[in-house]
Amino acid sequence: MKSEKGLPHDPPKLPKPAEGGLGGFGGCQDAPILKNDPPASDLADDCAGALIDPDGGAYLSRGPYLAADNVRRLRAELFAMVDEQARAEGWTPRRYAETLSRAVDGPR
Repeated sequence: MKSEKGLPHDPPKLPKPAEGGLGGFGGCQDAPILKNDPPASDLADDCAGALIDPDGGAYLSRGPYLAADNVRRLRAELFAMVDEQARAEGWTPRRYAETLSRAVDGPR
């Protein structure tokens, strides 16, 4: 038989979420939930399906697909630029290694 009484150290029961509103996450029930504008239809064909930001215009929610050869080429260009900058500024080996590591792995 299940008792409704809890033990002294039981955590308090959570209140039931309110119906409506923001899915039970609080907020005003009548507050609008902001959404992106619908995909643009008056743009050039290469912008088909783009979302519209009021401040910045059309954008895609993800980047373009890059073939493996393009990625390898871009990485080689990046490494060459880092190397050129390091030589021009006389970086220490430690700074060069840390910068190249961030270029390869992204920010930490």
